Amino acid sequence: MFSLNPTNRAEQVLYSSCGQKKCKDGPAPEAGLMNVKGALDGTMMEGGAHRRGTVFVIDRKIRGERVLYSFCGQEKCADGDHAVAGLIDVKCMLYGTMEDGGASGHGTVLSLDPATGTETVLYSFCSRRECVDSAWPKAGLIDVKGWLL
Repeated sequence: MFSLNPTNRAEQVLYSSCGQKKCKDGPAPEAGLMNVKGALDGTMMEGGAHRRGTVFVIDRKIRGERVLYSFCGQEKCADGDHAVAGLIDVKCMLYGTMEDGGASGHGTVLSLDPATGTETVLYSFCSRRECVDSAWPKAGLIDVKGWLL
């Protein structure tokens, strides 16, 4: 992760992830970072305790990184895995989508309390033909008057 001053074109490395699947932080940032009260929150598609992705925060002042949550490594894990979309911050809660995992193995919408690291699945996408929702979400969410779209 880096910062770039567009005026003088100066680049500054904020954090370098380890680059291997077995790392605590993860090797594959897929989405952009989000500024939450001066800290940068983001997701890694792989890595973490179970090698299925993480939510992390970078403290820009000390250039340190901390994993807020590691996604499960079990087949069709209920909390989801493979974060390819960014997060949003709504009233100090983080919300996002996971491409895989969930009750049917086809992705989830989740919330994460960054203060406690508590993750909650709000929705699991269906995999059956009769389902009217979709599967394998790759896009992020937006907040419109309290609704996540």
